[in-house]
Amino acid sequence: SLTSLLVGLRILEERAQAYQQDPKALAHIRQLKQLTDGVLEELHRLAMDLRPASLDHAGLVGALAQLVTQTSHTHGIAVQFETVDLEGVTLPTSVETHVYRIVQEALTNVIRHSQAAHVDIVLERRKDTLVVVVEDDGQGFTPENMTANGHLGLAGMRERAEQIGGILIVESTSGAGATIVLELAIR
Repeated sequence: SLTSLLVGLRILEERAQAYQQDPKALAHIRQLKQLTDGVLEELHRLAMDLRPASLDHAGLVGALAQLVTQTSHTHGIAVQFETVDLEGVTLPTSVETHVYRIVQEALTNVIRHSQAAHVDIVLERRKDTLVVVVEDDGQGFTPENMTANGHLGLAGMRERAEQIGGILIVESTSGAGATIVLELAIR
């Protein structure tokens, strides 16, 4: 629908130019085209945020490896990624998306707030549980204060964990880094 609107505005603009219509009307048409184009771009970005294409192409482990490489390269922080005993583990696509987003948000929080030099990320199967650990050597924080102060990153991670039947554990103290642990039952 938005693409059709954009095409219609382009046609309208062309006709208005051909008939030398009011310059104010032409300017308004151009503004509407820009607005529509911006909405299309934002909608595309939001759609990409829902489930990264890398999950479909590379799976959870591959997508996280790409995220780690990109984060390390872009932000100059040492990020180590390891998997343990994941052979044969398959997760529903919605679970993969939530796990990916939890790790992504944890990394984002490290970059924005922790002043860490190093981050370790581990995905490990322990019997019938997937354990995801994101641990940094940054300045740490008091988890209760972060939630009480309206910081949405931790709340969003907890919400995502709950949506897939998991538990999110946050361990941190001021000056001693942070550890985010997701525990999730798997079959």
